Amino acid sequence: MRTSYLLETDTLQWMFGHYLNNDEERHDWRFAPLEAAELKNLPPAFITLAEHATWSTKASPYVNRLQQVNVDTQLTLYPGMVHDFARLGSIAPDATGQVRADIAKALRQHLSNHPNPVDV
Repeated sequence: MRTSYLLETDTLQWMFGHYLNNDEERHDWRFAPLEAAELKNLPPAFITLAEHATWSTKASPYVNRLQQVNVDTQLTLYPGMVHDFARLGSIAPDATGQVRADIAKALRQHLSNHPNPVDV
């Protein structure tokens, strides 16, 4: 795993150690969606990606798999941004405002097309 701005490998491993019960859970689809055997029938996916994020190499295969099974998928790249930029409003106010507006737009669009909750 590579290091990116504001997210070092040691810190990430520390977080994993507090989030996961064991190493086998790293392959659980709820933690690592690319590990899912099946992605059909998922809700629309709006995936935000900072240009300088550790996960940038994982996004395209995930997007491709979602699109292969006809999941409505939108990948938006935010140039020049680092991991967690959406929470850095005092440092990158334009990008933070843009990602929040993009997320709100995607939610509005999906919810307006599906006004009633789905029975589970």
